[in-house]
Amino acid sequence: MTSGHTGVRPMQTGRQSLLARIMLIALTIAVLGSAGFGTWVAFIYDGGTPTLIPFALVGLLGGLFALWGLSEQSAKWVGLAAVLQVFAPMGAAWAASLVLAVFGAVVLVMQWRAGRHLPDRQHAHA
Repeated sequence: MTSGHTGVRPMQTGRQSLLARIMLIALTIAVLGSAGFGTWVAFIYDGGTPTLIPFALVGLLGGLFALWGLSEQSAKWVGLAAVLQVFAPMGAAWAASLVLAVFGAVVLVMQWRAGRHLPDRQHAHA
């Protein structure tokens, strides 16, 4: 018995697909930068301040979500990752993570309204 998933990705064409991929990559890079900087602030700059460690861990979790979303080409995971960056402890640069969280929220709302991932894997059914 098969699951119906062949693991084959359809060829993605068109400007919308290219722009969606570029958006996913750019948002993932921004999330990883935010998570990395927040972790540096929590563990090195502030010397392992106990109150900042949970926030840094949430930021790192967001970084993992972003990588997962990029690998799966799922804007929902990358959007969620961007929203989680509002918790990254970035000192005075926290406003940047707030802007990133707003972008993530916009992506999530767009996904909710469209009812699909942009772009997403399409699975062949047996």
